[in-house]
Amino acid sequence: MNEPYWLRDENIAKIVSDSLHLLAQEYFDLWVYCIMSNHVHLLISFFPTAPRLYKVMQKHKSFTAHKGNKVLQRSGQFWAHESYDHVVRRDGEFGRILAYILNNPVKAGLVEDWQAWQGSYLHPKL
Repeated sequence: MNEPYWLRDENIAKIVSDSLHLLAQEYFDLWVYCIMSNHVHLLISFFPTAPRLYKVMQKHKSFTAHKGNKVLQRSGQFWAHESYDHVVRRDGEFGRILAYILNNPVKAGLVEDWQAWQGSYLHPKL
């Protein structure tokens, strides 16, 4: 259920993490992310000069799929075709979403504190 769990491999999670940080240098402020075993949550603010979200995610997914498949010694689809995007519009929603992302592994019963989860990142300014 909810497979595959490729992201539980530390090498693949690092590929995803490194890609997000690299893209953040050019396209967005990376506020928070959580890499779970079969999905990723992230909260970003795009720079005014950035291309549309789907273009940036296409770049990220293509790069990480190629690298991840290489690590797994396989080929084919790596990421699900669909993704869930949400635009933060209201005051207070940013903090609620940030807390949701950080507490995802806690809610799943994987750790007692989000800071213990290896796949979590919180921007130093927050």
